[in-house]
Amino acid sequence: MKKILKEFAMGIVFLFALVILAGLGLLLLPLLFVAGLLLRVLIVFAFIFGAVWLLGKLVLYLFSKMK
Repeated sequence: MKKILKEFAMGIVFLFALVILAGLGLLLLPLLFVAGLLLRVLIVFAFIFGAVWLLGKLVLYLFSKMK
């Protein structure tokens, strides 16, 4: 009888831990959305920065060839 209660208690503890971890995952979901949005914005800024840098490099190259 004691073994059955021990197994039952371990099952309850496991289910309780599973519910807590699922709740934490649900609470972290908005953080993942914000992180995805931030990453998208950073990639766009990096692309714009790179395009401006390449444009400046092209202009300087053309000016050097015109001399």
